[in-house]
Amino acid sequence: MALVFLVLSGGFLKAENLVQQKGIDRDAKVDQTALLDDDGRLRELRIDTNQDGIDDVFQIYKNGALIRIERDADFDGKIDTRDWFENGKRALQERLNPQGHVVQAITFNAQGQITTVKTDTCDDGELDTIQQYEGGLVQASTRDSNGDGRIDIWDFFRDGRPQERRRDDNADGRVDVTITFNLDGSPATSRHDTDNDGQMDLLRIYRDGRMVKQETDQNNDGKPESRTLFKNGQPIEKRVDVNQDGTFDRSVTFAGGKPVLQREDMDFDGQQETATFFNDKGERVRSEHDTTSNGRPDTWQFYTGGALAVMEQDRNNDGKPDLRLRYKDGRREKLIRDDDFDGRFENTQRFNLPGWQVVVEIDNDGDRNIDTRFFYKDDVLRIKEEDATSNGDGFLREYYDAKGALVKSEEAQDA
Repeated sequence: MALVFLVLSGGFLKAENLVQQKGIDRDAKVDQTALLDDDGRLRELRIDTNQDGIDDVFQIYKNGALIRIERDADFDGKIDTRDWFENGKRALQERLNPQGHVVQAITFNAQGQITTVKTDTCDDGELDTIQQYEGGLVQASTRDSNGDGRIDIWDFFRDGRPQERRRDDNADGRVDVTITFNLDGSPATSRHDTDNDGQMDLLRIYRDGRMVKQETDQNNDGKPESRTLFKNGQPIEKRVDVNQDGTFDRSVTFAGGKPVLQREDMDFDGQQETATFFNDKGERVRSEHDTTSNGRPDTWQFYTGGALAVMEQDRNNDGKPDLRLRYKDGRREKLIRDDDFDGRFENTQRFNLPGWQVVVEIDNDGDRNIDTRFFYKDDVLRIKEEDATSNGDGFLREYYDAKGALVKSEEAQDA
């Protein structure tokens, strides 16, 4: 910092007298104005540094010693910096906003090194951020980010570089997030308390500033319930411990940030017997299930627009579906079954006929003619039709009441 001193000659002047001296550019304008006290000592020196005719630096003295310098660095007519001196050395610097409020205060030691920096980051008149320095390097910092008068961010440094940050995001007085940093200042890890119980239950690991792994431990037993791997900022794999026994039971594979395949161990025997496939919209399109744990799928589900459309099942484990159930608008529409496993679906159940809960149709001989038909309402058989001639020409029809008791039988010709 350059200090400008004006040397006066010709004896002492009264305090009300001004001594003016031209600047070194020898123009007609007064560049410096000195005010003296009663003893003839310098009390104030006013300087016009940009030769616009307006003083913009003011050096204040007491008993001949410099105690303060005020500056208008942007020449708007308002003081924006104040430097305070003790024993001829700067001890404090204050930076002011256009309203004259202090927005930053910097203290210095006897060697001229910064010891603290206090800053108003919320523009509310409070110096909410405090940085501590040692040997010219920042060591720690605290901040009240929401202006409630309580510290909610703590920063720690090593060799002037950020080492760790702690945050209280919900203003409950407890740390919710802890971040550690690499030497280049990029994040290395972050731990989060997502349920506000005072325990860190989420861990994130970063590489080159991007998250590469995330683990959750909601029950705080030290064993993660989920682990997600990331590449280029997008998930590529996720594993989940559904029953929290320490073993991952579900795995999800991602492409382009969206799931493409999910495998799951539904019975927790160590074998993933369910696989679900997704389209590029993240919607389910197909799933396979091994319900007998023999290593082969025996149940398939097919989806349209993310909604279940068809379900197939292989009940005798011959690799061929012998049951097929169709859905429409989330409701069962039609079920066909091959109960004798001969490759022909002889049993049909319809769930969409008006007035009936379900109608069951059976083709026993495989001639594509219905041999027997059952009509159900409220889980009770109400009508039974049987092909008496086995050629579809005539039916024996039986009627049942709401309790399932036979009330009427008749023979009828098929129209």
